Amino acid sequence: MRKKIKFVIEHLEQLLSKWILIEYKHSSQIVGKENVVFTNVRRSDWRKILLRIGEVYEESITSRRIHSMFDKIIILDPQAKILLSPKDFMYCGSIAIVIGGILGDNPPKGRTRKLLTEKMDNIAEIRNLGGNQFSIDGAVFMAYQILNGREITEIPIIVGWEEKRIMMGIEHSVFLPYAYPLVEGRPLISKELLEYLMSGEIVFDEEESKGGLIEE
Repeated sequence: MRKKIKFVIEHLEQLLSKWILIEYKHSSQIVGKENVVFTNVRRSDWRKILLRIGEVYEESITSRRIHSMFDKIIILDPQAKILLSPKDFMYCGSIAIVIGGILGDNPPKGRTRKLLTEKMDNIAEIRNLGGNQFSIDGAVFMAYQILNGREITEIPIIVGWEEKRIMMGIEHSVFLPYAYPLVEGRPLISKELLEYLMSGEIVFDEEESKGGLIEE
């Protein structure tokens, strides 16, 4: 990867939940820790956790100190009118590809536009990934593929995925209504996330983590 291009994940959730942390970790694995920047991380304990998987800033990408670090900023917003293209990366300066750190709503509420795009409309270029709502790590993967020369239409995806497993003789299933890139015929969902969702821990974690992530 070209050193001048960074994947900036703006943390926009109230908590740093286990689910979002798993997607952050997977994003870091996809493009490399050295290429990931987390912004808008308000709590020092969260910053300490995220420093393991990327560069971390308390300030938002919308702050002048942070966005001025880059010569060009691209925000990925499902409501944008223009597709992300390899041509967007034909630039000699430093580029920030900004992804909202949001666990998706179904149906989408347009939070990326409200919390990011509208605040940087005159600063950033706004692009979409085909209008679909991807997971955070899925959006990182898509942008990484496009950065490396693939057009969006060349990347297979699936919208909606149901994972089924037999556990103690009983079938359990989890349905994820988002878009996922397909890699060797399977949706790009981390094994850690599937194990977490299948375990049922999320029900307890939502109660336990009201003050933030309980560090492992």
